[in-house]
Amino acid sequence: MTRPSSPFRRIVIQGEDGSVFVLNIGVHGSATIVSLVRVSVRTSAWPLYMVKMWARGPPPSSKADCKRDVERMAANASSSASPGAVPVEELTPFLVVPGPYLVGDGSPKQLRLYIRMCKHM
Repeated sequence: MTRPSSPFRRIVIQGEDGSVFVLNIGVHGSATIVSLVRVSVRTSAWPLYMVKMWARGPPPSSKADCKRDVERMAANASSSASPGAVPVEELTPFLVVPGPYLVGDGSPKQLRLYIRMCKHM
């Protein structure tokens, strides 16, 4: 995923069960902020979805240091009929990814982002 050159980028994702999610990617200082909102026209937020997001840092600088940093988050997905109208304070799942996690030569840099969404039964 490429870090957006504009302040925000939205990507629509359709789940295997027909559910629709909006992935929001924004820049705050040197960090990248990633959030996910489920689009639901019903007043009920059921079914609930657990969202797990993680980003892996760049490869270690030496073989002696084989550990790679990972930023993680797990939470129930926020639901909204109008995902762009959800105030940031109400977003349940969001991930803050430090600037050094961006990789690649030149511009734009890339962010290796992993997302898993599971429906609560």
